[in-house]
This record gives sequence, C-alpha cells and structure tokens, in this order.
Amino acid sequence: MNQMHKKLLLATVASLLILITIQAQAPAAKIAATLLEDSQNSAEVECLILFRNTADLNDLSRIHGKERKGRLVYERLQTVSRESQQEVQRIIGASGRPFQSFLIVNALHTRLDRELLLRIAARPEVLRIQANPWIDMLAWRPLPGHTASGRSPVEWGLDLINVPEVWAQGIRGTGVVIGNQDTGVEWTHPTLKEKYRGWQGSEAEVEHSYNWFDAITEISPLHNDEQIDPSNNPCGLSVDFPCDDNDHGTYTMGISVGDDEQGNQIGVAPASRWIACRNMERGYGSPATYLAGFEWFLAPTDLDGNDPRPELAPHVINNSWGCPAMEGCSAENWGILEQAVENLRAAGVVVVVSAGNDGPDCGSVNDPSAIFAGSFAVGATNATDTLAGFSSRGPVTIDGSGRIKPDLVAPGVNIRSARRNDGFMAASGTSAAGPFVTGIVALIIEANPDLAGEVALIEQIMRESTVPAYDRVSCGGYSDTDVPNPMTGYGRIDALAAVERARQVSPVNTPRADLGIEVYPNPSRGLLRFTSDTNSSGSVLEIFDSTGKLVERKQVNQTPFELDLTAQPAGLYWWRWNIDGHRNSGRIVKF
Repeated sequence: MNQMHKKLLLATVASLLILITIQAQAPAAKIAATLLEDSQNSAEVECLILFRNTADLNDLSRIHGKERKGRLVYERLQTVSRESQQEVQRIIGASGRPFQSFLIVNALHTRLDRELLLRIAARPEVLRIQANPWIDMLAWRPLPGHTASGRSPVEWGLDLINVPEVWAQGIRGTGVVIGNQDTGVEWTHPTLKEKYRGWQGSEAEVEHSYNWFDAITEISPLHNDEQIDPSNNPCGLSVDFPCDDNDHGTYTMGISVGDDEQGNQIGVAPASRWIACRNMERGYGSPATYLAGFEWFLAPTDLDGNDPRPELAPHVINNSWGCPAMEGCSAENWGILEQAVENLRAAGVVVVVSAGNDGPDCGSVNDPSAIFAGSFAVGATNATDTLAGFSSRGPVTIDGSGRIKPDLVAPGVNIRSARRNDGFMAASGTSAAGPFVTGIVALIIEANPDLAGEVALIEQIMRESTVPAYDRVSCGGYSDTDVPNPMTGYGRIDALAAVERARQVSPVNTPRADLGIEVYPNPSRGLLRFTSDTNSSGSVLEIFDSTGKLVERKQVNQTPFELDLTAQPAGLYWWRWNIDGHRNSGRIVKF
C-alpha cells in the first residue's frame, strides 16, 4: 500500500472515530448536566422532556371572542403534543414508569434511569431533557395581631384605588371568573364560599369538578421532613376539594373577591366567581406543578383530569409565587414557563404576577414569571403611594433583556384579608399587590364585556389608568417621574380610571377573513406595515386614539404600505379601513 493510500485510510478511520464519538455524545448533550451527574448515583431522576415541535398560534391574535380563542389554542396545542409525544410515551410506558403529558408546553414529566435518559435523548423529536427542581413561593410578611376585630367598613387599599366608587356604579365583577394558582384555598371561608364557582347554593350540591385542581401528588423534599408521608401535609395529597395548606392562597384569593356581607369587604371584585389550583406543597412547588396548573386553567377538567373544557377557562389568573435561582430555577427552565404564559395569553387569559420581594436593589425583579414580557408584573406600595422597600425593582437584567418591570404597582403593605379556619390576617408583600390587579381585570371586563379575551388591550387600559407612585431609589437611569420606570412601572393602578377607560374602548370587530388584512408589528413602537389580499386602491385608512379622536387619515393607493405613528404618544389606537365597501377595524398598541 503506497503512502497516499495509507494517509487516506488513516484519515477515513479518524473521521469515522470522530463521527462515532459525536454520535455517542449527542444524546448526552441534550441532557441537563445535573441530571447526568445525578443519574450516575441514583436509580431514577425526576425530569421534564421537552419536544422540538411547537404550535403556531400567531394568526389567532386577530380573532375576537375568548371562548373561540381558547378552543382554537387548545386544539392546536393538543394536536402538536399528541403527534410529538407518541413514541416517547410508548417507550416510557413499556418500562412501567408513570408519566404526565403536557400540552400547555410540549413536554412530559417523569422519572427515568440513566439508560432511558440516553435512549430518549437520542430521539430526533426530543429537544432537551431538564431537571424539575422544587421551588419556594414568594416570601411574604404576615403581621401578628390582626384579626376580624380590626376590620373597617372598606379596607384602606380598596379605598385608595377607588374601588368603592366603581361599586357605586354597580360594577362588582359580575360574569367574570378569576383563577388563583397558589397554596390552595379554604373554600368554606365566609368571605369566599359563595363566590366559588362550584357553589350551587348548598354544600350538598357543591361541584368541585372544573372548579378545583390539585397538582400536588407528593411531599416536597425541601421540607426535610424526618419521614416522608402524605400526613405531613394538612390537606393531604391529590385532594378533591379546595384546601389550603399554608394560608397564602386563601389570603390572596380574599384580596381579589372576598366579602362576607358582614363588614369584611376585603376583595376588589366580590361579584366575581373564583376557581383555583394548588401548585405548591406547603409553599414549595416545581416547574411541573406550575405547568400542571397553567394547563388546567387553559382547559379545566373534572376531578379525574378528564374531559377538558376550554370554554370554562378563567378570564384572569393570579400568580403570587416566584421561581428563584436558589431553589433550582434557571435560564435552563425559564423557557417552558414563559411559553406557558404566552399560550395562555393567546387563549385570551390575562396572567397577573407578583413582581417579587427582593428589593430595594435595582435589578431585583429576577424570578420567573415576573421577568417575562407576557406576564403583567405588579409591585407593592404603601398608603402614601410610595414603593415598599421590599418590592423588587427592575430593569430585568438576569436574562439580559433590560426589560422594564414591574408593569405597575398596587397596595401591598399591611393588607388585611382572609386566612384559614375562617380567620383574617394582615400581611405585606407583592403577593398582596397582585390580587388587587387581578380583581381590577374583573371590573374592567364587566364594564365592557367585549374586552373578554383581549389580553393586550386590557393590559394597556390598566397601564393608562394609573396615578404617580414614588420611590427614593433610581434604577437604570430612570427616576420615579419617568413613565414608565423600572421601580413603579406606569404608576399605581386606579380602579375607577380603568373602568372609565374600558367603557371608552370601541367593541373589537374581527376583519373579514377574505380580505386578508394584516397589521404588524403589533404592539409597535410606531412604524406599522399594512397588507391586504384585496385590491385596496382608492381606499381610506383612518386611525383613532382611545378617546375616539381621529389622529391619522391616509389615502391608500397600493399595498403593502407603511404608516408612521412615531409622533403619537404611547397608548391604544384603533384603525378603520374601508375597502371595496367593507368597513374593517382593529386595534393597535403603541409603546
């Protein structure tokens, strides 16, 4: 064999060895390092299997009607997850291991040994396998000595944000459903029982299916209990009626809807109905329990987890919990929670999130879900509209976005609400501030039912319905006089202003599908592109602000074309385009 042939043979062998090595390493590269390490020493590891395929929901943003949005989102997510997960489910099932399938994100939750980890990671449809760490709820500060005897005709937080003035107009949240994802709820509490959607007038007729979901099926290891047993939890596990193992969920639910009609007016929207999910075991949850809650709110099921019904999804969800790095949440698993939030938004559900209690440092809004663009994050103020020292400040730096959060602020210091055993308590935290905003969403929707499912529009109404809030800290080069700013966002929410603004908004009209009208990007910083599948020569486009004032009028000679609203202030706008005798309209959100 000559030298050239030897060199070619050696090069070929070396290439094959490299290829074999790469192929052997490829499955391991998809597995989180912590899982690989733990799987060497443990018989099984708890994990989340993420799949490559995701549902395209972009075209649904133009659809009006919450029920229709919810149904279409659910159907698309279901189709993608069913097609993607089939073979991996077969493999896990053949091993005799249980698993939980998600569609709110395309993922599976299970426990695997090292051999199965590598086998499943090698499959082309699998994107990544990551850990499922247990996570603590937001720290809050219960204040001793506050009981029912300390009640006042209207709690100070409700009074400050002008909730009684809204009630005086007959607006109390009627027809709106509020979801609460927390430590559970004591449903029989006198301020909450008759607001529970499962309440049918008597305890003999109460219906918990479609109104309650318990995502807690095991005891959290973070408690370091001497002996792991379901009895360690005061509610037990997988309970079939609303139960609170911590006080936190009952407390937050009370701020949104609570009223016993005996002088304990603690809730913003007392005519609303509530449903709930327990996603934390005595204050500790995990990405899997949070995803299970988000998925149930997308399409509530019966108590056996069957027959999902997206038309029973809530209008808004309160989330007074965080996912801190110290408890195992990191950039590795942020993405699945953010995708769940975005999919709920696409389904017409507003996701309200407490900003966190890690202040006063700048950049302390650092936990999911508060850091996400699609979460409506709320900070906490005191009775003088000054930001609480504990309230987390932005900008969001942990993901490199520099995003301004919180979106706005609400009362969160010394807030009195419900607690277990028919009691009451006062506490401080952004956990208290978030439920005020959740209740205001209910007031907005009752004031203008056409807004149900219009998430971006509801959020914009709230951003435009604030009063100044103050902070001694300046972050990111902003002061508290800048709007928005990373300390107080757009300011402190005002319920009366939000309801009045909601009434000014014109009903949303879905453009005729056969005209193929698209407006993008939306939301926008000013420059918009309009397209239409129909000949629009000689048509007229008009732009109105939220008060109905005409701010732009354009003669359209051809499409696509651009329209520049940079000179207009941030806010909500409406476009109206008359094409070939058909009037089409839609909304624009300008940042």
